[in-house]
Amino acid sequence: MYIPSAFSQTDLSALHELMEQHSFAVLITPAGGELQITHLPLLLERESGSQGTLLGHVARANPHARHLDRLSTTAIYSGPHAFISPGWYEAEHVVPTWNYLTVHVTGTLSVVNDPESALKIVDHAVQYYEAPNDQPWSLESTDHDFREKLVSGIVAFRLQIESM
Repeated sequence: MYIPSAFSQTDLSALHELMEQHSFAVLITPAGGELQITHLPLLLERESGSQGTLLGHVARANPHARHLDRLSTTAIYSGPHAFISPGWYEAEHVVPTWNYLTVHVTGTLSVVNDPESALKIVDHAVQYYEAPNDQPWSLESTDHDFREKLVSGIVAFRLQIESM
């Protein structure tokens, strides 16, 4: 991605903050001459690894699920964005542009094969997204058979961040 130096952000905390505030990302994995692309929520573990680790899962039926283990992958987080009109400038001879925030993360995926660990990843997402609700739903409110079926239908993963 082309980033003019005036707009480059290298502050890890600021990058992490955008990823947490806009956690719905695009996961892109090159596999077999094709790109596997999935839109999904990815949660950040800031303290895991030197730049953090992303946690997520896809449906086992998703073709992307067959290309997750040990492959280099990019996750793209998009933040706020807006059109910038030349009419807003006092200067003359300016052009329209687009103002946006985004973080591109690259790392290696690892499938989480242990059902208990996979369930923890799902539970972490549920707790994170349910937290603002007055009466948050919880996986603990479901029975063992439901949770077992849920885990069998997904492929959970961790993406160790190597660059941003």
